[in-house]
Amino acid sequence: MPFPDTVPTLLTPREAGYKLGVASKGRAVKQWEKLIQLGLEHLFHAVTISEETRSEKHTKDTLSRVLERLGNARPGLVLFVGCDLANEIALANAASMITVRIRTGADRTSTPKNADETAAYEIRRLSEIPQIDQAPS
Repeated sequence: MPFPDTVPTLLTPREAGYKLGVASKGRAVKQWEKLIQLGLEHLFHAVTISEETRSEKHTKDTLSRVLERLGNARPGLVLFVGCDLANEIALANAASMITVRIRTGADRTSTPKNADETAAYEIRRLSEIPQIDQAPS
């Protein structure tokens, strides 16, 4: 089961006309299985899994493919939510996306090693996303 705030948090921007995408790392069959088992696959306009770009982790190509599948979304208008500072936040920052670190799981207590790993925003729950100011400080 997804966290209780997951579906409402995803539905709100989707119903307001925003496009939602997923960049997931790992094997495609396993990542799709997770999305389907959680009942979330239908909420996203685009899904890219790192295996498609011949990688086991997020890469510039993984993020580029999601942007392309979202209709060539402009990175500066894309909110990227992740928890892994080195492999997600730093990569999204390098791609000029607006980064949001969600403090969950094993990475919840990690500290950024440099500015590249520092997200524009930090949240503890997905339901905090709608409160994020449109213009990062």
